[in-house]
Amino acid sequence: MNDADDLLLDDDAADLLLAELGEALAEEITDERLAGAVNAFWVARTDALIAEVEEHLDAGQRAGVRGGTNERQHLYRLDAFSVSLTVDSIDRRVTGRIDGASSSARWLDANGASRPLKLDEDGGFRVSPQSGPASVEVVLADGRRVRTTWTLL
Repeated sequence: MNDADDLLLDDDAADLLLAELGEALAEEITDERLAGAVNAFWVARTDALIAEVEEHLDAGQRAGVRGGTNERQHLYRLDAFSVSLTVDSIDRRVTGRIDGASSSARWLDANGASRPLKLDEDGGFRVSPQSGPASVEVVLADGRRVRTTWTLL
């Protein structure tokens, strides 16, 4: 036996120390911090999935059109599925339409806020967002998540 052996904890003391450390750390993790971490994970995961999908798309399958008026139109396609957006910079609103089988859609902004989109019977929606980048995320009927690129409002 050497001097280092005298400094080691026995199993019971080590278990007690680990339990105390776990309780102390758990008190530091608030619901707000946990929600922020989960949201950051999903934003990063969604960005990675979108980047992967975009790698497989030809330039002809994605289209963004800018007009000479105060409205800008964007069209995003994936196979038979599409999301079209019309951004009106004067009235500060976005109208859109989702074509294809989907189970839900939500509006995302660059600040991390997310809100569900209420779609009409034709897949149309309207939002009055804050200025800055925003995106539409859709859960397809088969469970896949797709998201448009960031659109500057």
